[in-house]
Amino acid sequence: MDDILDLEHTVQEAQELTTGIDKVLEKGGFKVTERQSNEDLSKNSDQQGGEVDVLFGPVEDKVLGVVWNITEDSFNFKVKNEAIKVLNPTTLTKRRILSQVGQIFNPIGFASAFLIWAKIGLQELSRQGFEWDKDLPSALQQITLFRK
Repeated sequence: MDDILDLEHTVQEAQELTTGIDKVLEKGGFKVTERQSNEDLSKNSDQQGGEVDVLFGPVEDKVLGVVWNITEDSFNFKVKNEAIKVLNPTTLTKRRILSQVGQIFNPIGFASAFLIWAKIGLQELSRQGFEWDKDLPSALQQITLFRK
């Protein structure tokens, strides 16, 4: 593992945590090379007697498969939708829908509300007897659940 993700309610708590982590990792011969935060942890580093370096690079970073907007402190999803974009609207199949749903990495469950509806939609397609590689009818091609 090379990433640590934690939430602290104050800058002081975050500084104490990072200092403690640095000491433990240093004993094992490891050195922290970068940090990201939505607060400037270096503001009060002189008071703590330690040095805390924080990257203020990209506004977004991926954390556990979820895009973290550091400045807004919000989580988002970015799903690649190239497969559906290049398809002719009449060539959407049950297999292609499953492929798109399966590409969403959701280890902490933020996308569960969307994914459950997509999976229910796939289940309904199966109940109605649609084959995996046969084009879906044009009425189903327009369902926004399966389209960007």
